[in-house]
Amino acid sequence: MKEDFLREEYSKDASLFKVIPDKIIESDNFDIVFDLIKEEKEFAIRAAGTCMSGGSLTNGIVLHVKAEKIISIDKDDFMTNDMGENFIWCKANVYIRDLLKELKNTNKFFAPYTSSKDMCMLSGMLGNNSSGEKSLTYGTTHKNVSELKIILNTKELSKETYHAKEKIIKIKDGKEIFEYKFEKEIIDLIRKNEKLISVSKVNTDKNVAGYNIWDIYDESKNSFNLTSLFIGAQGTLGVIT
Repeated sequence: MKEDFLREEYSKDASLFKVIPDKIIESDNFDIVFDLIKEEKEFAIRAAGTCMSGGSLTNGIVLHVKAEKIISIDKDDFMTNDMGENFIWCKANVYIRDLLKELKNTNKFFAPYTSSKDMCMLSGMLGNNSSGEKSLTYGTTHKNVSELKIILNTKELSKETYHAKEKIIKIKDGKEIFEYKFEKEIIDLIRKNEKLISVSKVNTDKNVAGYNIWDIYDESKNSFNLTSLFIGAQGTLGVIT
């Protein structure tokens, strides 16, 4: 039976582990995530399955969003941020090999140049905070992504994605204004534990142990960006689209 074949196929990735899932859902888009959250279903999202730590394995539901083909990228697709850096929006369910191929035509590349670049997908790299041979110079994945759109399990967002990007904390009548309650809760936690967070920072080029909370809040600019919190979180905080 096809279902048995799929369960066996999705029970393994590039790691040494094997976990038989209860059900496989293959989809062409991320919209089904909203339905799974509404139904309170537990699921793991799977990209290309090149993870060597078993990150996409579960005995529950495996959701595999099929890869989307990149048609073309040219210089007009790039935008410039306040720092004068070029960036481009890209869907998470694309193969890195396709992305790199199109970027080559613009004389650019995605810096986290992994050894699995011919097989892995962007969504998996985001989930793992992947790195490669060029990361010592250009940084890991989270150093090369400035904005994300994410599906969260929160009542504040219904049928819409959360746009993680740099946000200035506005002041009105002496009170700080946040777009969402969970943003304020996160910033309050970071401020409350500022000293502990500071002394606990790992002095290494790459850290994938726990959540990356050091690059979220910028006190000098009174701004925050939750992007780095989701990168390397292995899909435990939300589904990056």
